[in-house]
Amino acid sequence: MCAICFGELPSMPDGAASPELRAFVAACLQKDYTKRASVAQLLAHPFVARRDVAASKDALRRLVAGA
Repeated sequence: MCAICFGELPSMPDGAASPELRAFVAACLQKDYTKRASVAQLLAHPFVARRDVAASKDALRRLVAGA
């Protein structure tokens, strides 16, 4: 987390994630806390709201494991 706060944001290789997941991660990693999505906004995000929770967890787990 310190690397995100003080350094460059991590990037995902092209094609490594859906546009919805990329937008979700970008919302989570917003450095400026006043612009960062709230928990309610993240729960309402299409990546979470329109997906099977188990599949979403697996996708996030794979993304984090590859970082």
